[in-house]
Amino acid sequence: MSTSLQFAPAVAITGGAVLGICAAGKWLLTGRTLGISGGVKGWLTGDWKPWRLAFNGGLLAGGIVAGALAPAVFEAPPSTFTVARAALGGLLVGLGASLGNGCTSGHGICGNARLSPRSLAYTLLFMASGAAAATLTGTAAALGVADAAPQLALPPLGDPQLQKGAVLAALSVLSLVGLAAAAESLSRRAVALAAEAMCGFLFALGLTYTQMVRPAKVAAFLSPLSRCWDPSLMLTMGGALAVALPAFQFVKRSASAPAKPLAEECFLEPAASGIDARLVVGGLLFGAGWGLSGMCPGPALVSLVARLPPPPQVAAYCGAMAVGMAVDCAACGTLVCAPTRASKAEEKKA
Repeated sequence: MSTSLQFAPAVAITGGAVLGICAAGKWLLTGRTLGISGGVKGWLTGDWKPWRLAFNGGLLAGGIVAGALAPAVFEAPPSTFTVARAALGGLLVGLGASLGNGCTSGHGICGNARLSPRSLAYTLLFMASGAAAATLTGTAAALGVADAAPQLALPPLGDPQLQKGAVLAALSVLSLVGLAAAAESLSRRAVALAAEAMCGFLFALGLTYTQMVRPAKVAAFLSPLSRCWDPSLMLTMGGALAVALPAFQFVKRSASAPAKPLAEECFLEPAASGIDARLVVGGLLFGAGWGLSGMCPGPALVSLVARLPPPPQVAAYCGAMAVGMAVDCAACGTLVCAPTRASKAEEKKA
């Protein structure tokens, strides 16, 4: 049975803006980049700090709520989309994200919002590699996407779907502004952890609203030579950057910007800055896995908990993604599947 897609520009842009609000809010409040793969990889390197638990917990909680509110979005992949394909995609994405130190959120949104040449190069690499992999292996067809142009949806302003997006965007802004105000009177550490959890939670809802949790929708975007090509993801990324870029540049360039985050001690810039072999290989591998599966770390983790039990393809993808990250960590000698002493100290402070 084929799946017909719908292209709703207003939904894609509005949902993208929610993702940008989350990225900007986390940066301004905690000084940390919103990166899903980095949030996962830390568990494999012994970096079990409380903020990581709060962010990942918020993301998964958001996935559970999203699954209850919009179960139809989390469709089960067809049998033509095999577990083996999903697992190979997850393995390549995990390995690539670890090598390149980021994914579609960390590099694609936050890194590009910082105007990082490294993130731009990684983004171009995974986009090109993803399109090549999806096109050459027929990912859209494997996911049952109909060989037809997506139906253009231009609903009026009073449409319920657009109202939901406006409410979600308003909720995101009000939640993070409220936390910023609370940082003046409450424990800054508590506010930072609440911000991590809230950003993860809202990010999961934003991914669901844009339907980027649907592998079929992503695969259609990565199939530019097909009649089913769907530009929704491009508008979602654009909406995210339209919000995140001014926020990141304000912090980096404005004399009136705060010297440190509202709830932490400093802004944490990525240590790596150059375009090296690890970045290039990582971008190519990440894109190949993305194109094979139509999934990247954030949407996959949200989908993992939105339907219980999860589809075997999603479970296989997430498990293989963790293995891919672990392989690179083991090769670098950083694989530590237990909290380090520093992380334990952080937990006691919290």
